[in-house]
Amino acid sequence: MSKLLKAGLLCLAIGALVWLVTLWQWQTADRDVSGPEIVGQLFVLPVMLTAVLWLAVWGVARLRADAAKPVVLKARPAASAATPAVAPVDERRLNVAVVQAAVRLSAGDTPEQALSQIRSGEVRPGLDPDLQDLDGAPVFTARLPDLDVEGLRQALPPEVGDRVVRALSLLQAPADQLLERVLMLADDWPVEVAPAASPLTMDRPAHLSGMAAMVPVGTRPASVLPRLTVRLALPSSWTEAEREHAAAWLRMRCEVLASPALHVHALDQADALWALLDQQTLQWSRDGLPQWCLVLVADSAIDEREIERRQSVGELFTGAHQTARIPGEAAAGLLLTTAHWPGLDEQIPPPARLFRPVRLRRDKSADAAGRVGASVLQDAMGQALSVCAALPDDLTHVVTDADHRASRTAEVFESLQGLAPQLDPMLSVTRIGEACADQGLAGALVAIAMATSLAQEDDAPGVTLAVLVQATHERVALALTPWTWVPSSAQAKT
Repeated sequence: MSKLLKAGLLCLAIGALVWLVTLWQWQTADRDVSGPEIVGQLFVLPVMLTAVLWLAVWGVARLRADAAKPVVLKARPAASAATPAVAPVDERRLNVAVVQAAVRLSAGDTPEQALSQIRSGEVRPGLDPDLQDLDGAPVFTARLPDLDVEGLRQALPPEVGDRVVRALSLLQAPADQLLERVLMLADDWPVEVAPAASPLTMDRPAHLSGMAAMVPVGTRPASVLPRLTVRLALPSSWTEAEREHAAAWLRMRCEVLASPALHVHALDQADALWALLDQQTLQWSRDGLPQWCLVLVADSAIDEREIERRQSVGELFTGAHQTARIPGEAAAGLLLTTAHWPGLDEQIPPPARLFRPVRLRRDKSADAAGRVGASVLQDAMGQALSVCAALPDDLTHVVTDADHRASRTAEVFESLQGLAPQLDPMLSVTRIGEACADQGLAGALVAIAMATSLAQEDDAPGVTLAVLVQATHERVALALTPWTWVPSSAQAKT
């Protein structure tokens, strides 16, 4: 529609409105209107209002256009002939190594065990023996029945809720497994000098007894291990005191290390954690040095107050509300390093290669009534494949946090059919949420840990996508490949 036509329609609408209001006022007041009043009210006033409104719209459009213009920086002086040319880094295809992944779920205590149990279909949420809803009916949950919480319950103050105690109890085993791998990875670090002192403590706490002793690390800067970054992601619904107790608990378990950089992140959504890790990947690439990071997350909804809250806002699965979420609990962790970390090629099992996440947002809630579109998720999955230079034919499996809700399942299946129609969704999609229910914030890492296990298999043929769809709007897709995998497009060129 041309601007002239738009202006004419706007003038007509304003004129009609002014005429109706003016004539109604004159008629109700029974006034004897003069000629100048007729001209001013019925002709001049509409034109003036139209002009003012049109100028306001034009000004807003101009401001938006100026804001959208790219910032032009002054060109840097050309490098001298003596300065070697540095090849530009394709930041879009940056990747890191997942040396090890660890989980604790109702389906298993390792990614391999959990995958086997989920695929068998033998694990499902059930009626909880200890929890009831506000109507006195039993609640469906995915509780870990053998979780030992008594020792940690006695060690923490009474103000720490049961949800927090269960989450930290879940996290104990994954954290210890990954800390042990940290020490093993440090053992493989190239050593130039072996003095008596080591940046890692030789004495092992009781919970890490039996770990391999550390080889002392040299004192020269080139041989000193990079400082380990530990990131602990916790639900933002925890109180500040509960987060502080969780940080102190993890700091105690990390005392085997020499002052790791511990960061605690209070997050609402899973995609927020991947925004942090994506920024870390970018920073690592710009530093150009070997780096490593231990990422841990835990969450539990097996708590009376959480059950009451979910039911009060319509988020609890019941017989009358089967489109809501089933409470679950989980813990997961990843040990990440830069792709050029020394000795990765000799690691057994070899690491998985994790590419940068693709994070998109739907314009309509996935819980809204009516058909749920899959275009945003399909776009995210397609971009995740392109990030690792893969073709749809290279895709072999999708691991997702989708659960029993038809909206999430349909979105994942439709996206896969649109992207890679050669794959059978019933065989190529693993839905963790169907067996383990809603893992809360822990779902940010659980699917990636499972996908890592698939990528580390000896006969892993191609790309595994980890897809997060629990949120109403946010969608995250990440590509993982075997460490030495080569895209089919690159093979065709050779």
